[in-house]
Parts: sequence; C-alpha cells; structure tokens
Amino acid sequence: MNKIDNELLLRKQTWEKKKILRRIYHQWYSYFHFYLKDGRTFEVSSGFGNFKEYYPKCITSDIMFNPWVDMVADAMQLPLKSESITNLVCIDGLHHLENPYLFLSEAQRVLKEGGRLIFFEPYLSPFAYLIRKLFHHEDINKYSEFSMSKTPLEANLAIPTLIFCKKFENFQNEFPRLKLIHKSLYDLFL
Repeated sequence: MNKIDNELLLRKQTWEKKKILRRIYHQWYSYFHFYLKDGRTFEVSSGFGNFKEYYPKCITSDIMFNPWVDMVADAMQLPLKSESITNLVCIDGLHHLENPYLFLSEAQRVLKEGGRLIFFEPYLSPFAYLIRKLFHHEDINKYSEFSMSKTPLEANLAIPTLIFCKKFENFQNEFPRLKLIHKSLYDLFL
C-alpha cells in the first residue's frame, strides 16, 4: 500500500468512527441538495466517496483507483461526452486540483445547458485562515489559484476563496457559460 492509499484509508476510518463528522457533512449536503436537478450526477475528486452515502445515484470518481469510487477520472480531462452531465459535484476537491481552471473548462464542456456545477469548499476568512494555518495540514497560498503540488492529497486551501471571491471577475470572463446562482459562507467556527 502506498502513501496515498494509506492516507485515504486513514481518512475513511476517521469518517466511519466520527458520527458527528458524518452528521455535519450530511447537514451540509442537505443545504445544496436543493440545487441538484433531476438527471445524471457526477462527482469529481470523490476521495473515499462519502457523498454517495447521502446521494446514492451519484457517479463518483477520483484521479486514482480506490474501492469507494465508481471510476478513475482526472478532473482536468473528464472522460465524459460534451453536454452529458446535469449535475457536476465537487466536495472539498477543488483546492486539491493542480490547475482548477482546467477543471472549470471541463465543467463548462460536460455540463448540459442549464446544468449545475456544485462546489462545497473551504472559505478563508481572516479567522479561518489563522485557525487553518495553525492547526490544519493543507497548505495555503493566498496569491495563487493553483496547487503547488502534483500530489492529489496535498492542496492549496486558498483556491476557492481566490477564484470565487477575490478574483471572481476572472472566473466570469473565462467561463461565460458558468453562471453563479448561489454562494453561501457559513459555519464560521467549523
């Protein structure tokens, strides 16, 4: 078993042991469940596939094989036909992608007209930045929308905040077919 496989297994075991963690995530899933449309739902960067517990008809994928996902797929080169997906879901995954703009380009390509791209990502408020910098294992680079690592389990926690808050105009210009219909910042202390 390599380092990545071992790390995923440890995360899966933590998920299974911590009922409160599952309850928190299921509550978060219920927030955006409202935005899912009827149709084919595909999750990228699924890791150990916990969203499927909540939404079983979702097709899960990750960049590496593991027993909890339906298929191996690189989020930056999705093996999907153009305009073939109704909902594209990414939970705690965007900040792990080496080049999130390639993924957003793929999302624009594979989503049907009126389809939904649904993210659930960390937001770096000043308080969250401090807490995550002191107590969290993932890197933070507040100046780059890219990951500094090619290892999937490493990340840049600032990516979602940069793309969807601080540099949102760039996103709008680059991806005209992707329209932001809702953004929530919540659970400050979690």
